[in-house]
Amino acid sequence: MKEMNTPVGFLVVLAKEIKGESPETQPNNRYRYSGVGRVPALPTDYQEEEDAMWDYVCNPDVKDETNLIPSLDKAEELHKRLSQGRRKFEIVFCCQGPDSGDLRRIESRKIEPLGYDVVTISACYWSLVEVFCRSDWATTLKARLNEFGLFNNRRDAEQYLEGYRSHGEPDSDADFDVVYVVRILTEK
Repeated sequence: MKEMNTPVGFLVVLAKEIKGESPETQPNNRYRYSGVGRVPALPTDYQEEEDAMWDYVCNPDVKDETNLIPSLDKAEELHKRLSQGRRKFEIVFCCQGPDSGDLRRIESRKIEPLGYDVVTISACYWSLVEVFCRSDWATTLKARLNEFGLFNNRRDAEQYLEGYRSHGEPDSDADFDVVYVVRILTEK
């Protein structure tokens, strides 16, 4: 398996609003998925988001070469701009894991650990966990997803990626990484 360099940084993503749902009552992982694949697309159907989304996607001052927002300040500024509209957004942070020194970037903010995602971030925000493989080999791994639709430990996420590649699933040669995702809780 090729060596991964875990991308580190922030994203502003569409917030999940699941009221009273538990993993047992959700028929598909996609409905509880809380990972990287929630970055909104451009063009947007929401006029009030247009300028902020254009900056998010096209302005090199917003994201770095990893396609992530490098600082919490920039993520909060973008979050504020996007939140002026009808949709709800939240900030997530991606890093190596819960013991990563990169978590210092969050300062003293409260966070909610979500789990591990298997994603390609460098060109787009596509998650293999969000669109979980339907092949028989993946069934036992899908059962390991947590209440956020992500893996609780890195090894399960790596095992899923290894299986996806070894079984020659669609786009298995894409540049995927395993990232640990935490939600930044906002003060309200």
